[in-house]
Amino acid sequence: MTEIKISQLMDNYTDNEFFIDEESEVNMDKIKENVIENVSGKKTKIKPAAKIMIAVAAAAALAVGATAAAAVISGQLSDASGSIYNYEVHEDGYNISATAGNQADILTLEDGRLIFRLGDNTTDVTDLIDNQTPYIYAYTNADTGRKSYIVLGGTPEEYCMVDFSYLDGIGWSGYGCMDSIDGNAVSADVEEDVVRISFRKSYVRENGEVHPVEGGWPYHSHFIVFSDGQVTSTDVPDNWRDECMDAWLLNAMLSVDMIDPALLP
Repeated sequence: MTEIKISQLMDNYTDNEFFIDEESEVNMDKIKENVIENVSGKKTKIKPAAKIMIAVAAAAALAVGATAAAAVISGQLSDASGSIYNYEVHEDGYNISATAGNQADILTLEDGRLIFRLGDNTTDVTDLIDNQTPYIYAYTNADTGRKSYIVLGGTPEEYCMVDFSYLDGIGWSGYGCMDSIDGNAVSADVEEDVVRISFRKSYVRENGEVHPVEGGWPYHSHFIVFSDGQVTSTDVPDNWRDECMDAWLLNAMLSVDMIDPALLP
């Protein structure tokens, strides 16, 4: 069982056109357009061995090991990738425990093509995504009734997926992987006063085999700290739209209103 503790991970829209079409099939001729499909249901395949523990709480409370007060909000939800989240919100912070699902099976490289697979649905997204352009799959979470999003981006040389769910009292929490390798984790969180994005590349695939690499954590990351809509600290560069490997993810978060465009350069 692998346990990861993550307490600190760390214009406006681009010129890309976002195509939003509820409950429709993907038009493969719309190259590099953002496609959103609205479906119901979830996939519940679970990998018990892949256990992630995300403990994000008030730093002072963690430091002194304070006993948690009764939860103000608590809940559980499953996402389309098969992850199960249990969370509690307290007056002095919150904690999340989650069992990872089948993120590595959602976006795979097959015969040089990037294939998005969820349940019985299969879509070739190779020509629909790149480092700036996301593919967004929207679905209604059966546990919460809220919209959730699977976001895909990158190229056949380096590709990623993130499954976002909204946790009441906390905000958006996204978890995924890079290059369809479980150990290459991607996380993205949007809370009341901070945005965190982090990529962990611990393994590479060569000649069909997966090999560990050094210096994988963090492979790439961003943070935005803000108060009353004003940025107080950030490491997102001015040229993120053209140069960042995760511009597709930031563009997706903008397009579904997870983050305010004013928070980005």
